[in-house]
Amino acid sequence: MKNLILSAATLLTITFSAAASPVEPVISEKAQATFTAIFKSAVDVTWSETANSVETYFTANDVKTRATFDTKGNLIQTVRYYKEDALSPVVLAGVKSSFPGKEIHGVTEVSNKMVLITNRFKR
Repeated sequence: MKNLILSAATLLTITFSAAASPVEPVISEKAQATFTAIFKSAVDVTWSETANSVETYFTANDVKTRATFDTKGNLIQTVRYYKEDALSPVVLAGVKSSFPGKEIHGVTEVSNKMVLITNRFKR
């Protein structure tokens, strides 16, 4: 009976230890190089991976950001979270004009990679 309890305790300890230690994602050198070149002031950087992309979460100039890179290391999307004071003056003026008396509590800015599609027509 003591062996059974000791075995169960050992198994639980190993299970909890394995669950507590995070697995570091494998990030391509190309994605890391692109990230370093674009986001020079990034702090508190964490990475995660999916089947077709890698994402990094970080803060740069008091703006929380999530950036997504494809398998070739190309930046394909950013999502930035910030307050009114970091909003573009042109956009801020337009919002204040369209919604007088309203307050901006937070901004979520989504930027995606643009894909240029050209069509060639025969004449």
